[in-house]
Amino acid sequence: MSEEKSNPDAVVYAAASAIGIIAGIRAVAPPAIVSYMASSGCLEEEKSRYGLFGKKGAVKLLGVLAGGEAFFDKLPFMPKRTDTFGLTARILSGAICGATICAAKKRSPLLGGIAGAFGAIGSTFAVTEVRRSLTHDLHVPDTAVALLEDGIVLWGGKVLCERLNPKQLEPATAS
Repeated sequence: MSEEKSNPDAVVYAAASAIGIIAGIRAVAPPAIVSYMASSGCLEEEKSRYGLFGKKGAVKLLGVLAGGEAFFDKLPFMPKRTDTFGLTARILSGAICGATICAAKKRSPLLGGIAGAFGAIGSTFAVTEVRRSLTHDLHVPDTAVALLEDGIVLWGGKVLCERLNPKQLEPATAS
């Protein structure tokens, strides 16, 4: 792929931050999204560069794990996302997935990892506060808020894949 058709740096680093923001909502969703992106051509580089993400079966396995996380999030006994384990998982998910996106787009994985980690940290605390406010102050049922979060995660993954897809960058051909 020629450099002219490549995503601008700002788009790639924004995508790394966005995958971190998604990690702040659901920790397992970003690996599932990046795996899907790797297998569907949204990230056009060689699959061997993705490690686990580019392997056959990774999309299904990570999709099932992300679905399980979405399901269990609605149960009342789940720990807070800001607890040490939950926050650490979100930071690592954002950092690894941000670095992977940047490496696939031939940008700095270090900067991508930092962008993903900071996106995850900010999102974790922001989403926690929004969820608390919606459920306690506005009396929106917690399950409804959790489903809204799931929708944001799915929409975010779709937008990332569309934005990073190299086919979107090709000029339209006249019919």
